[in-house]
Amino acid sequence: MALRLVKLSRPAIRALSAGEKIIEHGITVERLANGDAAYSINVMVDGQRIHRVVGRESEGVRREQAQKLIEKLRTEAREDRLNLPKGRKMALSFDAAATDYLNRLDREGGKGVARKRQHIVTWLTPAFGKKRLDGISESDIKGFIESRRRYGAKDSTINRELATLSHLLRSAVRWKWIGRDKTPTIDRLREGAGRIIALSPAQCDGLLQAALGDQDSDLWLFVLVCLQTSMRHGEARRLRWEHYDAHRRRFCSASITVSGLASIRLSA
Repeated sequence: MALRLVKLSRPAIRALSAGEKIIEHGITVERLANGDAAYSINVMVDGQRIHRVVGRESEGVRREQAQKLIEKLRTEAREDRLNLPKGRKMALSFDAAATDYLNRLDREGGKGVARKRQHIVTWLTPAFGKKRLDGISESDIKGFIESRRRYGAKDSTINRELATLSHLLRSAVRWKWIGRDKTPTIDRLREGAGRIIALSPAQCDGLLQAALGDQDSDLWLFVLVCLQTSMRHGEARRLRWEHYDAHRRRFCSASITVSGLASIRLSA
C-alpha cells in the first residue's frame, strides 16, 4: 500500500525554489538551479540503509516512482526473509555475524582466533560492516582486494584475510546462519615463491653446538635430523624410532609428511 504523502503534495513541489527540498517518508525532492526537480530515496530496509537517486522531473520521474521503488525494495526484502534458514527471521549483517563467529570460536576453542579477530576488526568489518552476510558478492570481494592493494598490502597478506572471510562464511553455512547457495566464490591470489634463507655450514655447526649445550639432552638429535633432512618442524615432531631403517639410513613412513613421502634419506 502506498504511503500517504502530506508535505510532498504537487503544489508544494511546484512551489520549491532553487536549492530548496522537501523530505517525507524517506523521499526527497530538491529543486535544482536549472529549474528541474531531483527525486531520491533514503530508507532503512531490513536494517540496511539504502540511498538511491530515482531520477529527475524532466525525465518523467514523479513522487509515485519513488514510492514504488521503496515498496519494491521492501517487497524484495520480505521475499528474502522467506528464503532465510529455518528459525531465522532477520538477515544477519556482516558485523553482527563476525561478532557471533568470534565469540563461538572462543567458546569452542577454535584455532587462530587472535589472528582471525585482527583480520575481522581491522579490515573485514570496515569493508563489509552493515552489509548482509548473505549479500556479499564476488564483486564486493574484488573491491576489497583492490582496496587492500591500494593500501599497500601484499597478496600474501590479503590471502590470509580472505582465508578468514572464507572460514567465517563456511562456518555460517554449517551453523545454518545462511544457505550454502549464498556464499560467493573466493579465489586465492597468486603468491610469489617468497624468501628462502639457507644456513651456511658455519651456522649449521653453531646451531648444532648450541643444541648440544641445551638442558634438553635430546634436542641435538632433533636439530641434527632437521638439518640432515630439511624437514619442517611439524614433520620432524611426528618421527618415531620405528620409522628409522638403520641399514638404509632412511626414515620410512607415509604419514610423516603432508606430501606423503615414503622415505627420507639421512646424509652420510
